[in-house]
Amino acid sequence: MARNVSWYQDYYENKKIAVWAHNYHISDFESGVVGSMGNYLRYALGDQYATIGFLFSKGTFTAVTMEGENFSGLDTQTIDSDPKENSLNALMSYTELAAFSIEMNTIANYLTWFNAFEKGMQYFFIGSAYNNNPGEYYLNFDPDLYHYLIYFENTSASVLLN
Repeated sequence: MARNVSWYQDYYENKKIAVWAHNYHISDFESGVVGSMGNYLRYALGDQYATIGFLFSKGTFTAVTMEGENFSGLDTQTIDSDPKENSLNALMSYTELAAFSIEMNTIANYLTWFNAFEKGMQYFFIGSAYNNNPGEYYLNFDPDLYHYLIYFENTSASVLLN
């Protein structure tokens, strides 16, 4: 994935480009000698690469339906329950704003938020498959993975083309 993005950057002669992908793919995640696409791009591009993660609390999204170990087609999935208590999604929902963004490097200025992240605050992290049990999709949030977060109270699924 990172090579493809680098190819586009070369092709467009170093113009600014936006890459839309799952939060994990664009994040600056590194584990040993393996990293996400975003991690490789950060090494290659340095400060010219910025990561923007997306979070939401409720709504619809597109994912493969998962029942046990069986996967069926791509479909619209729905979350209509409140986010997990004390999760990042829940805290953001308390603002009662429909959407907003946060520059993550400013979090260090707010000790309460910074400490919450250091203690392992969780967030809803959905991938390509969903089993209709939102409680199973919460992971510890690492604020170093993203430069910015954009939060939506409600989301709507992508429209599938035929």
